[in-house]
Amino acid sequence: MSFVVFNTAGDAGADRVWEAAYRTLGLPMLAVPVESGMLGAQARAGYVKWVLDAALIGLAALVLAGMVGAASVFDDQARGLGPIAPFRNDRRFYVQVAFWNLAVPLAVVGVGAGAATYVLGQMLLSIGDGGELSAGLVATGSLLIALGGLVVAVVCGEIAVRRARTWRPTGD
Repeated sequence: MSFVVFNTAGDAGADRVWEAAYRTLGLPMLAVPVESGMLGAQARAGYVKWVLDAALIGLAALVLAGMVGAASVFDDQARGLGPIAPFRNDRRFYVQVAFWNLAVPLAVVGVGAGAATYVLGQMLLSIGDGGELSAGLVATGSLLIALGGLVVAVVCGEIAVRRARTWRPTGD
């Protein structure tokens, strides 16, 4: 059962309404509709902002961890490229290997992460009753992931060239 009370007496009238409700009803749920709605919307908007900020920091950390992890895995692969050094000693070959192993997968991940970020961000904003998610910012983040993958690929390609040039057979 619900009751709506219109109070024209200000704060004193509101106090009397609350006292009467607690005296006569078991466990009343009392609220001032406009006040609670406004405060709730402000709280949700603040919450959504903090969640988006935390998500951005987490995404940046995830991107850096992914790039470092990919470079580490490729470093192990670069050691395995040593035996082909007598046949292929040109820089272009090793940079291409690094490109296909690092830049392409990170670009695909960047596009996927951007799409997921945009969709989930829009969903979160629709729950939070406000705010705005910049498609340009999300696209810039995806582009930065792809460019980071390219930089990591070039650096790892150079590492592979040096490892190949210094490789010597062992255990023969």
